[in-house]
Amino acid sequence: MVNQEQDNNNFKIKKLEEEITQFTQEMKKREFFYYKCGTVTALEKLDGVFDELKSFEDQITDYGENAAKFGQPDQISKAVKDIDAIKITVDNMKCLWDHINICQKSFERYN
Repeated sequence: MVNQEQDNNNFKIKKLEEEITQFTQEMKKREFFYYKCGTVTALEKLDGVFDELKSFEDQITDYGENAAKFGQPDQISKAVKDIDAIKITVDNMKCLWDHINICQKSFERYN
C-alpha cells in the first residue's frame, strides 16, 4: 500500500509539472507581454497571475509533504523551480510595466 501511495503521489507530481509547463507556455501569450495592452491593463493582469500561482503552490505544498514522508523530498523540486521561474518572469514584467508607466507620465508632463 505504501508503494502504491508513493506511485500515486509521484504521478500527481508529474501531472502538476506538466500543468505548470502548459501554464508557462500559455502565459507567454497573454496581453501583458504586448505593449499595446497598456499600463493599467498589464498591471491588473500581472496581479492576477499571482492568484493563479497560489493554486499551484498549494498543490506543491501537499505533494511535497507527501514526497518527504516517502523519503523523496527532491521529487517536487522541478515544480518548485518552475513556479519560482514564473514568479521571476512576472516580477520582471511588473517592473518593466512600472517603468513604462513612469516614462509615459514623464512624457505627458514634458508635452
